[in-house]
Amino acid sequence: MYQTSTNITQKYCQEMHYNYVGNSVFGVSTFTEKERESEIGYSYFGVRYYDSDLMTGWLSVDPMADKYPGLSPYNYCAWNPIRLVDPDGEDFKVVINERKKTMTITANIILYTKSSIMGKNELENSAKYYRQSINAWFKDKNGESWTYNHKGKIYSIDFNVNIIVDTQAKNKSRRHYNGINNYIDINPDDGFRSIVYNSKFGTWAKAISKQNSARHEFGHLLYLSDRYYDDENSEKGYVPHKGWEGNVMGERYGEVQQRNITEALDKYFKRNEEK
Repeated sequence: MYQTSTNITQKYCQEMHYNYVGNSVFGVSTFTEKERESEIGYSYFGVRYYDSDLMTGWLSVDPMADKYPGLSPYNYCAWNPIRLVDPDGEDFKVVINERKKTMTITANIILYTKSSIMGKNELENSAKYYRQSINAWFKDKNGESWTYNHKGKIYSIDFNVNIIVDTQAKNKSRRHYNGINNYIDINPDDGFRSIVYNSKFGTWAKAISKQNSARHEFGHLLYLSDRYYDDENSEKGYVPHKGWEGNVMGERYGEVQQRNITEALDKYFKRNEEK
């Protein structure tokens, strides 16, 4: 997972020296702001080790590599470590209450716009419609809570999702990726197609009704991949993968299903077990 670096305007991020055989010698922290372990010479990110001497890549496979089939599973920041950084790899948190047997998925979706023609009122309207769309995730179509089997125990799933308008978030220095914050730029152009990058930031089309793609895009914030392929000759412009017809990840206005919740939490716990 990566985000746009807010430190690129500093005078320097890291001082490098080279010894007589040409090996680089660093201080305690490297330009990634992660501590370099002197005994092995790698930077530790809490999930994986990074070798900045040899390459801009990880030494082990990204547990979320299946979301980015066009990139090597060893890539760091899409091979662009100057412009992008990877601080924590998280997009949401899951809080477990053992007494109540509940899991609460917590995330903040923070909206802003780079457009000079879109005001705060329009942002607020989009936020309202996004909430109505994302509400489809909170319960099944019968109004019952989703469930998840974790280590042989069945938990009821709750959601704590906040949609916040912050016009100042267009300034990168105002963005704080703390593990639950996701920053979304709202594009007012007609026909714009929403997109999420790396599960934690992106650009969404302005919403003018509760019929919008926010529920689908929210799935990407939960690590879920598209389950359709583009086809300009089809009526909708895309075709769902076989077996994913009507699903929120196979259709932009599809239904949330138990398998979406299960997949999202499977990926979340897999990622955390590897930390």
